[in-house]
Amino acid sequence: CFERSKYSRRSSFYVKLFESSSIAGGLASGIVNAPGKMRIYRHDIVHRVKKWTRENYLCSMNGDFYIVSFEKVWHSFEKLLKEHKIHMKSQDTLVVIPSRLAATRLPNKPLADIHGKPMIVHVWEKAVQADLGPVVVACADEEIVQAIQAFGGEAVLTDPALPSGTDRVKAAADLYDAEEKYHFIINIQGDLPTIDASIIPHVLDPFSNPAVDIATLGTPIKDPKELKDPATVKIAVSREGNDGVGRALYFSRNPIPSGEGEHYHHIGLYAFKRDALNKFVSLPLNALELREKLEQLRALAHGMRIDVKIIETEAPFGVDTAADLKKAIQVIGESYMCKP
Repeated sequence: CFERSKYSRRSSFYVKLFESSSIAGGLASGIVNAPGKMRIYRHDIVHRVKKWTRENYLCSMNGDFYIVSFEKVWHSFEKLLKEHKIHMKSQDTLVVIPSRLAATRLPNKPLADIHGKPMIVHVWEKAVQADLGPVVVACADEEIVQAIQAFGGEAVLTDPALPSGTDRVKAAADLYDAEEKYHFIINIQGDLPTIDASIIPHVLDPFSNPAVDIATLGTPIKDPKELKDPATVKIAVSREGNDGVGRALYFSRNPIPSGEGEHYHHIGLYAFKRDALNKFVSLPLNALELREKLEQLRALAHGMRIDVKIIETEAPFGVDTAADLKKAIQVIGESYMCKP
């Protein structure tokens, strides 16, 4: 039978998940790490496999546990993957967080203190918790590099004159991964300290369709005030299936589409295919992009496909002003109080 200790040198992600000594945890680790088999990086799915294994596929004899049927476990595992349309991308994923000090409305905001840590460190910690792959902070300033390294993170220094966060992500990916081992690059904005780590893996879901160039997230708008707020970016999404994924037709600060029906709040989190990222930063600026102040419109204007995974969550807010920072301090403080 499988013992957790036998897998302690393989895929440390799973070892961290299965800290208990239960044979079920060890068996699930064994399944997802079995040679030639698929691996997954979704906490919720792994925990369900662990539960199934413990309840249905182990028997006890004289205090020792034995596998009833390895094949049954594996077939159940494959079925669960198909049900949730999990896409095996994590081994090919690099997460990059662009950050710079030269913000106009809130200067030095990456280093703003939130409960004893710089804001950029909170974002980095959330990205690490998502367990999708290496996380690197793309810094325009040496002070941000030092802040991240002080907490054990990886950071690269990029040209401060780069025109956008996406250009900074591309530059950091090239520096960190010159051989282009990673085929998917996730861009997490450095001013989202309240982002929930559990939503980040969903940004890879749209890539189950090979036609998708760029993937992002959206959530239904519940508050009518958000619909009219130009700070809330809305998405016109064409949804045809029931998998929660739709094609983005347009992004706007105005309410779109018109008429009755659901509206979606865009969550500023992107995943690029590597070649799509390379293409995007080479494209000329677009008039709609400049008018709406939304760079993703450049991709749409040049025929690139952006798909959106719709999730039920409270949209994280960007920290752009002193008032935003005060709110982030309150939200994160409350989350600390809720931890056991």
